[in-house]
Amino acid sequence: MKSLQAGIGLLLLLICLKVAASPVTLPSLWGAQQQYGSLRSKGFGLLTVFWPQEAVGTPEGHRHLAAMAQAGFKFYGAGLAIFEESVSLDAAFLQARIAPELIAALEDDVAGHDTMLQKHKDEWHTEETEEYEEIINDWQARQLGVGGKHVTAVANLMSGKPPVGISRTGTIVAEVERIYDEYEGEEEDLSYMYLTSNTSLPIDIINMSTYFMIFEATQAMSKYADDVGGAIQVMYAGNDFPTPLYGHGDDGTQLLSFITVGSCAPTGYFSYFTRAGKHLTISAPSDADIQTIAAGTGELTSFGGTSGAVPLVSGALADVLSIIPNLNLDEAIHILQTTAIPTAINARDEGSGVLNYYKLLRVAEKIHHAATGDQQKIKRLIYDDSMYDFRAEAQQYQQAAQADPANALFALRLAFFLDPHDNDTRSQLAAIYRQAGYVSQALFYDNPTTASDDPRIANIANYRQLLQRVTQIPVFDDSGTDFSAAFRHYLKLAINHPQRPEMLEMLVSRLTHAELLAAQFSGDLMQDLQLDPAALAKEKPYLFAALKRQQRRLLD
Repeated sequence: MKSLQAGIGLLLLLICLKVAASPVTLPSLWGAQQQYGSLRSKGFGLLTVFWPQEAVGTPEGHRHLAAMAQAGFKFYGAGLAIFEESVSLDAAFLQARIAPELIAALEDDVAGHDTMLQKHKDEWHTEETEEYEEIINDWQARQLGVGGKHVTAVANLMSGKPPVGISRTGTIVAEVERIYDEYEGEEEDLSYMYLTSNTSLPIDIINMSTYFMIFEATQAMSKYADDVGGAIQVMYAGNDFPTPLYGHGDDGTQLLSFITVGSCAPTGYFSYFTRAGKHLTISAPSDADIQTIAAGTGELTSFGGTSGAVPLVSGALADVLSIIPNLNLDEAIHILQTTAIPTAINARDEGSGVLNYYKLLRVAEKIHHAATGDQQKIKRLIYDDSMYDFRAEAQQYQQAAQADPANALFALRLAFFLDPHDNDTRSQLAAIYRQAGYVSQALFYDNPTTASDDPRIANIANYRQLLQRVTQIPVFDDSGTDFSAAFRHYLKLAINHPQRPEMLEMLVSRLTHAELLAAQFSGDLMQDLQLDPAALAKEKPYLFAALKRQQRRLLD
């Protein structure tokens, strides 16, 4: 009998241990009717579907805006413009809020381009130039009414339906495009800018998720922003680290005025690809798994890169401007950076933290009420530290989490966003995510200093440092006739690296024609690098193809 009782007791103990070790399902942050489950990322494991929107406090922010509206708050309704490269908004499928005037303008624009295309179609098809083909392809896309996948994805992240979109009060009122590549590099500032909008509608923010590749074009965009009343430009940092941030001098001096946004991973550290530097304004979660709406279908789809991070910042600023309008660029940067969530980015002294949407709204509301309509007082209060202090309220939420464990997630999240420097709150919140199996997201919420040592973060940090070093190593030895030991060393690392091809691309791109001629290049890169072509083609086809491409370029 005793042995039977002991056996039952052991069985119960094993069951309890199994239950304790099993992942806990997180309650939905988006409401009882919106259970979206999880997604699995190759690099970061299990993630909640809308991890980027959660990471910046979107569910809490949306509930707070709804409460403000119910209390009778009158929102200004900021105007958003989108800059894209020669593709039109997909008005047919876009679920974001678009001004009716813009929809009408887009329809007229499509019709006008259709007429122009048909009128000149024959003569343009006789012009065998890439330039004319690009124009034809662009207008054919408009004629079909398909719109752009990229611009639709961005627009929905900026102000689409929850839980995808951030802004709940801003409206897309304009689309700015660069259609004609023929004008690149010329001094005719706005000759290649094309605007679709009702210009009577104010433009407060210009979202630039497509990168300007020439300095003159960025200057033109800045002039355009001034021409429409000093709109704040929010620009993506770029996806080709370690290239320096665009719009800055060799010494790091900022040459152009805009908010620059980098991408962070679910862990709270930089995405491996994102550009960063001294003048990066802020980061926002995006990486490769931000969920948005696809063009043409209206279905949920994965997006990524800094293109996904920028609309989160633009959408957040739109709601801030809807509470305290007329912010200038410096004021917007101050409020973004002062409310930012410190993460492993800060712990490694590499940036200004991550967007904190919920606290942005609370600070804007606090300033609005304290200023009582005095615009000059709003300007002063933006720089008043007391406007950013929510520690007492955060402590109340912390205590509520201890008193009611069943609702601890909701209370701890509020405490976290209001006081993201409190590491006790962060540790408790991280424990909930970790217990539920969302290990990478737990690092985002956890103490930044300790989280930064986690292998998931350390590996990306080390890889970024490795890429930085690759740009500085000598390709050839002192004699100039043979590859340097450092170059061969890093090439071997690149060949054997388990995942990332970027280092290999950078090394191959450094093999310039002039240098190779000086080094008595034989005409066979693989032979000169002492590589076995047959083995490479079988074991590392990517490297084999990359070397072949570069060799063709060098011989042309």
